[in-house]
Amino acid sequence: MATIREASFADYGQIEALKARHRLSGYTDARWRHIYKHSPLLTRRHLPWPIGWVIETDDRKIVGHLGNTPLEYEFDRRPLVCAAASLWVVDEAYRNLSLALVGKFFGQPGVDLFLNTTAVQLAGRVFEKLGMKRPPVAAYDRTEFWVLDHEQFLSGLLAKKRLRAARLLTHPLAGLMHAAERITGRDRLVFAGGGPVKFCSGFDERFDQFWETLRSQRKGLLCVRDRANLDWRFQEALANGAAWVLAAGDGTDLRAYAVCLRQDSPDIGLKRMRLADFQCAEGHADTLAAILAATLARCRSEGIHMFEVVGFGAEKKTQIEALAPYRRQLPSWMFLYKAREAGLTKTLENSPAWDPCTYDGDGWLAQVKL
Repeated sequence: MATIREASFADYGQIEALKARHRLSGYTDARWRHIYKHSPLLTRRHLPWPIGWVIETDDRKIVGHLGNTPLEYEFDRRPLVCAAASLWVVDEAYRNLSLALVGKFFGQPGVDLFLNTTAVQLAGRVFEKLGMKRPPVAAYDRTEFWVLDHEQFLSGLLAKKRLRAARLLTHPLAGLMHAAERITGRDRLVFAGGGPVKFCSGFDERFDQFWETLRSQRKGLLCVRDRANLDWRFQEALANGAAWVLAAGDGTDLRAYAVCLRQDSPDIGLKRMRLADFQCAEGHADTLAAILAATLARCRSEGIHMFEVVGFGAEKKTQIEALAPYRRQLPSWMFLYKAREAGLTKTLENSPAWDPCTYDGDGWLAQVKL
């Protein structure tokens, strides 16, 4: 016999044990508490907020969990309370309660927008059957990427596909990949340098000013990107070197910024950096190429094997596709949403303002501790 209840911080050890049973990456207790105790949404509005829900047996063993990440959004400057589902995991013997666990997520009061932005294939199908929709963007089931160390990349790829016998081909295949990139010119950003782009140690007052510029220029749905929200997401990763912040501008005039996040695949020995966020003021879309060039140069110098981009809306996606040498298909569409109000649902179905990326949900939680 098992029941569902609201999770508490005292459940930390058991939830981590559950995640470990299913080979999911773990959090430190301090990081888990930080997500909820320092959330700008919760601290500003003093909202009661479930940190998630658990399935618990009669002998008090936790056999299922669904996290509930709080996020601040705006739609045409109207504040929205958003909840992102995360770390949905249930032991096989108790999966008859999986839908009831998700029901707790959708049944919570006071939430305007529900998200699932790290949905694996099975989870995505379940959430879509329960009313979640895909935003009107081209491809949140595909990534674009650059290879900075061709041999290490191929070695990891062959290991993932369990083609150990083919590893003797790693060196010649790496040479062919590199030659093809040079012939097509798709390696030009790797050696271009970053132009007027600088790496920052953190987020200063310029980012609050830039957020005001962004929200005045951008209509539609926008995840809040003020200094407090940026710090909340990336402060720990910046401290241990797992995140980079890049800024384009002169002095206090910030025209664009990006955050890159280390998201390795340690099971195959692959060191990977991902573009977690990129935003620019009107008229400065060309800063994306310079930011990518600066990032790729640093990846090469620090021994990162691969740089990858997931998501973004049509304008940015088109730029990235024109520059990136490679793309890969993901197993599932990873970004889903559901609005509580029918009017907002209808608006979001056709809104051209969607620009979803790793920043906008819970994807930034998957950080590497270096």
